[in-house]
Amino acid sequence: MTTDDLDPGTTDPMSEHVPWQHIHHVIVEALHRHDLAPFLASVSEDIQYEEFGGVTTCSGKRELGDFLSGWLSNVPDMRVDVHGEWASGRSSFMEWTMSGTAKATLDGERKAGGIRFSVRGSTVFEYDAQGLLSAQREYWNPTPLLS
Repeated sequence: MTTDDLDPGTTDPMSEHVPWQHIHHVIVEALHRHDLAPFLASVSEDIQYEEFGGVTTCSGKRELGDFLSGWLSNVPDMRVDVHGEWASGRSSFMEWTMSGTAKATLDGERKAGGIRFSVRGSTVFEYDAQGLLSAQREYWNPTPLLS
């Protein structure tokens, strides 16, 4: 079935079979608790991660885990507040605000007392046939975290 097969105003039945709300909750909780294992259990081995606004790309679960661990190390008080989320087919979307205190700028310059920041952004998630997260694209402005 494609979206062309749906009557206007109906829900895409594919989004009902993808655990997108669970995965959104799991990633936010993983970042708050600094425990990535539950989130990484929800992603495919070959996940593709892209960060637009930054220059980060990750290929595979291990590389994504290493990247997120680095973020949590640099921003120990990271907080993500979700403003909206929705899904269509095998994709879901989340609008959020990320805030915290970074120990260093994104280009590695350490700052005494850290850099307090709050940025708005959004994420596009894509899921494979098994309902695992297979792609994640982040859109946000990293300017507050640059030196």
